Amino acid sequence: MDTEHSGKSHDTSTSAIYPANVDMTRQAQIDYAADGLVEVEAAQEAAQEMAEVTDQFMSPGMAIEPASQAERVNAGERAAEGVGAVDELTHEERRDIARMVFRLAWPAIAENALQTLLGIVDTAVVARLGTSALSGVGASQQLIWVLSNVIIAVSMGTTVLVARFTGARQPERAGATLKQSLLLGVAVSLMLMPIGLVAHPMLSALGLTPAAASAGATYLSITVFMGMPFLLMFVAGAALRGAGDTRTPMFVTGFINVINAVLAVELVFGGARASAILSDWLSGLLSLFVPGAHVQLPAVAWVPEMGVAGSAWAAATARTIGAIILLSLFLRSRSLIRLWDASGWRPNPDLIWRILRVGIPSAVEMLLMSLGILVYSFIVIGMGEVMFATSRLVLNAVFLSQMPGFGFSMAATTLVGQSLGARRPHRAWAGSWLATRSALIWMSLMGLVFFFFGRQILMVFTDDPQLLALGDPAMKVVALTQPPLALAFVLAGSLRGAGDVRFPMWVTTLAVWVVRLPTGAFLGLPALCIPFTGLCMPALGLGLPGIYGALIVESSLRAGLFLWRWRQGKWQTIRV
Repeated sequence: MDTEHSGKSHDTSTSAIYPANVDMTRQAQIDYAADGLVEVEAAQEAAQEMAEVTDQFMSPGMAIEPASQAERVNAGERAAEGVGAVDELTHEERRDIARMVFRLAWPAIAENALQTLLGIVDTAVVARLGTSALSGVGASQQLIWVLSNVIIAVSMGTTVLVARFTGARQPERAGATLKQSLLLGVAVSLMLMPIGLVAHPMLSALGLTPAAASAGATYLSITVFMGMPFLLMFVAGAALRGAGDTRTPMFVTGFINVINAVLAVELVFGGARASAILSDWLSGLLSLFVPGAHVQLPAVAWVPEMGVAGSAWAAATARTIGAIILLSLFLRSRSLIRLWDASGWRPNPDLIWRILRVGIPSAVEMLLMSLGILVYSFIVIGMGEVMFATSRLVLNAVFLSQMPGFGFSMAATTLVGQSLGARRPHRAWAGSWLATRSALIWMSLMGLVFFFFGRQILMVFTDDPQLLALGDPAMKVVALTQPPLALAFVLAGSLRGAGDVRFPMWVTTLAVWVVRLPTGAFLGLPALCIPFTGLCMPALGLGLPGIYGALIVESSLRAGLFLWRWRQGKWQTIRV
């Protein structure tokens, strides 16, 4: 992050940031170092002492950063000398970093899994309405995914800045960052609302059947019109994670999943049919503990049967409740980041730009990936409605397998950012590698499960023999992508935590658009045609296994490039 000092005094209260027993001569040296007013050697010594003194006063799972915007200290020389090596740490330090990795990662894994479960529940419920409804909602969810990537620009910047200010014990700045991020969230949600008015033409342009396009348009329009709670919930969760709290978003997400599941069934089917479905689900859950258990819930006669619209309204209601709960946490007097005071709500162009400057490259990266997956959908839709419905089921199952990668990537982002801020690149290196190794182990195990039990996993979503027959070989191919995806996820997260956000953006663009799409089309389609030319060439025509086979090539390329960049060590010297 750029320094904000230029002619301004350092606005951090030393009594609030540092323990009372810190020698004030050393304290002054630290403050001067933060403002770039001493030589590099003095700054290095002071920053190191600050980190050592304050480490013991942090809550579990939180690393310490020096005062906000402190100058990097000899980081290039340290990286060149191999300071990032894990061997430099003591055994106890490595154990401490490992505990921090898991303490941050597992709640994030659970939260991502629960967020995905919202979409999976919608898919499982809508699947009972038929193939057209399933295809329409699936296409809408992909469009929503593309649109929601603008949130990444806000949430990534929020997480990074809140983490820096929290580590520097500057809660006022952390609160101001959250307020500006919430304003951005409101603005983004208002800009997305008009898309609901053109939802039907957009989905028709994807090549869906009229019935599928109608169902998808209903789902998409309700979702974008009720998008503000979703964005506010996303931003509030990002701020909590930046402050080191990954558990609260996890618990809130779990709670709203229960609300969504019940509401989705009630509003989609209504009355007696909804009661029968919920009774079957609850009986099946209880039978795991009490064999033969049966529960019969009373029907709620006044609840209407809303079909696809009911699924969208259920998700919107659940997310609204989640946003209210998360935002209310910042209104407590004991909250580290507070919203109750009136200051900081006026739009601050400088702070907004800092948030976006950190987040925009990540948002562009995710947007380009999402657009690539959307083009992938064009390819699959052209193979038939049944093939597309199968693809949606496979993707829903695969999202769960990627949760360890997302969680450990988030942990790596936090640990790398805070460790580099604390002038401890060796801890950043160790945290990144431990997170990468953990994700590699877990996602490889998930790959084995997908390979041998793919059909059984798909049976959770459907009992259609045609969909199961098409999906099983695709699951085996997807299983092979898990190890390289683990490396790509966590190493990219490490680079982002260090501020190296442009390299992952360019790598993702290359991998998705130059490798995945052409390779997928060649492997999956019987003929490969160049758009607008009428020129075609024979292709392999392997169907869904070929489509997903391209992911093996693409994920391996990304993993290799990210590993090369990470091993160079230059990320330890990047200024954000």
